[in-house]
Amino acid sequence: MISQLYGPTRSAPLQVLIVDDELRVLDGMRRALYRVRDRWEIDTASGGEDALRKLSEKPADIVITDLRMPGMDGISLLETVAQSWPATVRMILSGQEDAATGTRATQVAHQYLSKPSDAEAVIAALGRATSAVHLLRDPAMRAMAGCLSSLPTTPKVLLKIQELTVNDGAAFGDLATLIAGDAALTAKLLQLVNSAYFGAARAVTKVEQAINVIGFQLLRALIISQEITHAFPCSWPSWSAEKEQQHAMLVGTVAQAMGDSQADRCDLFTAGVLHDVGMLVLASRAPTMLMTAMLHAERSGDAFHVAEAELHGVTHADVGAYLLGLWGLPWSLVEAVGMHHSPDAWRSASTTIPAKVAFAEQLVNAVHKPDGIAQASAEMLESELFVILGDVPTRERLLSRAVTALQKGGSRD
Repeated sequence: MISQLYGPTRSAPLQVLIVDDELRVLDGMRRALYRVRDRWEIDTASGGEDALRKLSEKPADIVITDLRMPGMDGISLLETVAQSWPATVRMILSGQEDAATGTRATQVAHQYLSKPSDAEAVIAALGRATSAVHLLRDPAMRAMAGCLSSLPTTPKVLLKIQELTVNDGAAFGDLATLIAGDAALTAKLLQLVNSAYFGAARAVTKVEQAINVIGFQLLRALIISQEITHAFPCSWPSWSAEKEQQHAMLVGTVAQAMGDSQADRCDLFTAGVLHDVGMLVLASRAPTMLMTAMLHAERSGDAFHVAEAELHGVTHADVGAYLLGLWGLPWSLVEAVGMHHSPDAWRSASTTIPAKVAFAEQLVNAVHKPDGIAQASAEMLESELFVILGDVPTRERLLSRAVTALQKGGSRD
């Protein structure tokens, strides 16, 4: 579970299958990856049909394939892999493609690597994929999340997007604000823009920047191509996609107020919006699992994530972090999603974002309780866990900003 978030534990090497119709490429990959053979067991296939034969004999943890191959191309191969081996991490290693092909590729591949790609880039991608695999040990849960190419959004958001993108005169700011407040669309957009297909110089965590990178036309194609119209089958009375979206937006707004720079505030807002993305995964793919945990939490009085861990051995935070890690999103966001219910892990995080997002959610959850905000604030000031945010005056300043943002009712600055 979340204790596995930092650096995969030493275990048997993961099985990696590399697929390309050019033998020189396969030979080059074997040589380049020979020095990391203790971490990954590398096998190769000379095409899609050969890859399926090898997978049927010995399933792989990770498949990396070229896109353009005679016979079965890379997209068709990964579609079959997704159906038959949904827990397998799927990657494309290919040259620059047209926008339509690139968008189609994002529907079936978890990550996209550019070709030619040096050994270090491939090793880094394998490392990210391996870290994602170690976030969620249960193969059935990995299969459930791994088969997702997108997450459903709410009908209200979809309707607004359709209205905004009906012509080329859509207001950029309105569209960016709409997407930024929706965890499903934010996650998919950041997956695309952080792939090697767009070659971003550094990790992108801000929706406005992501839209600038990919352009309005491709954004429209991406949104239209997503499976965002299917409904959430979870029917528990106390949960709805709309309520979840409002909660995520408010947590993002409160977390954002604790940022010390514009870049920090952007990262905190995105992390806050995404913090419960695992709830969307469960609501759309495992509603019974979600509802039984909700029922257990109501009957026992335990926090929802505690009920999840007790019943299923995994939480929505674990599932959400796995999905974002699988999609190659910046690790600071993966940490925030995976750690927001795990204070024992905050000190090992690469940033203070997980702690700030966790406190933002505590404040939001306390808003309807008598003296809830005052109590949550006092706990933050007194808790040794929040020492990582600074001394008492620093924490008082952060608290003041967070409470002010909450009292404004979730309006963004």
